Amino acid sequence: MKTQGWEKRLADYFEEMRDKPFKRGVNDCALFAGNCVDLMTGLNTTEEFRRPYKSRKQAYTLLKELGYNDLTAVAMKKLGDPLPGVAYAKRGDVVLVEYDGQDALAIVDLSGKHAATVGKDGLMYFDMKYWSKAWEV
Repeated sequence: MKTQGWEKRLADYFEEMRDKPFKRGVNDCALFAGNCVDLMTGLNTTEEFRRPYKSRKQAYTLLKELGYNDLTAVAMKKLGDPLPGVAYAKRGDVVLVEYDGQDALAIVDLSGKHAATVGKDGLMYFDMKYWSKAWEV
């Protein structure tokens, strides 16, 4: 699904987003991951999520209204079944990370060793031990 030049587009987007803080409905994990997928593939996976929401409760209400139970359901609808294990994830793939009792969608960075998602002060990186599921892009 990735198109030619995806590595440069992904690297440039990571650089652009490096210091941009988390903001629900503007720069959150689902929009970040979707934007990355769109940059790598030319698809538009995020349009239905571009509605105003400012709280975790509002975000999950929107997911329910759109027919999703959780972030795993979103990833499965957009990317299909998860890989057999997170060790199969490669650069640019989507992973579900678990930290501080929360789930977040993230993108495997170009090193293939970490996954990035949006945090309070910009991008946060997670080792594979935090990955619970993975999808090929």
